[in-house]
Amino acid sequence: MMLLSAILTTIGAVAAQSIPIQTVEVLALSAAPLVAEAAAEEAGTDDWQGKVTVSLSATDGNSHEKGAYTDLKMAKKFESGNRWSIVSFWNFRQSKAAGITQRTSSFETKYEVAINESSYYYGIATADSKLESDLDLRWSLGVGLGHVVVEKEDYKLSVEAGLSHVDESYTINTADDDSYASGRFSYDMTHNYSEKLKFENTATLLFSLDDTDDTSSRMVTGATYKMTAAMLAQAGWIWEWDNTPATGSGKTDNLYTISLGWTF
Repeated sequence: MMLLSAILTTIGAVAAQSIPIQTVEVLALSAAPLVAEAAAEEAGTDDWQGKVTVSLSATDGNSHEKGAYTDLKMAKKFESGNRWSIVSFWNFRQSKAAGITQRTSSFETKYEVAINESSYYYGIATADSKLESDLDLRWSLGVGLGHVVVEKEDYKLSVEAGLSHVDESYTINTADDDSYASGRFSYDMTHNYSEKLKFENTATLLFSLDDTDDTSSRMVTGATYKMTAAMLAQAGWIWEWDNTPATGSGKTDNLYTISLGWTF
């Protein structure tokens, strides 16, 4: 009996020691994914950073008009040096007499794969629609090479060159629908004039490889003034040129904007 008691006591002591060890192992195994996830977040990507602006207008009395403009620009840079960016804008104007006279929307997303500190490959997708030019949809997919020409604390200039596939469809003049391979060239310039004032200028040129007359371009110029830590005022100019517009439409369009926005 004494022997049995001693055996049971020994087994109990061993079990008492083994249970905490097993518990720690289980907790460690359970916590391992959480630790790995936290480490991945620490060494992973930054948050999206950018700005959004909005402008509204309305008239009453002899004229009844309302309008709206908004744009979005944001980017996310990864630890690897890769970068993902999104740029879009939307413009709308309507009058009681003429109905909707302007409805323009544009969207662009681009992913950059870093080669070194100043060069990168890129893939880009765009979509545009413009009621006032009869453009139902113009979309493109492209790839190419980009290079940062100058990068200083207050100034940056980069250029890109590549190839794109462009597809155009029109609402009324469907005979003008087209699809073609295109060359693409663009530049992007930013200048921080001061801690509060910033200038931006970007331009893109698409030119058909089959028909040199089939060329289109867009230039976006803007000045932003930082009013508070998160709030800004913006004045902008969007210039668009299409050498082969839909029948009855002009080649050039200008959009001038003054808006308020927020950074994030």
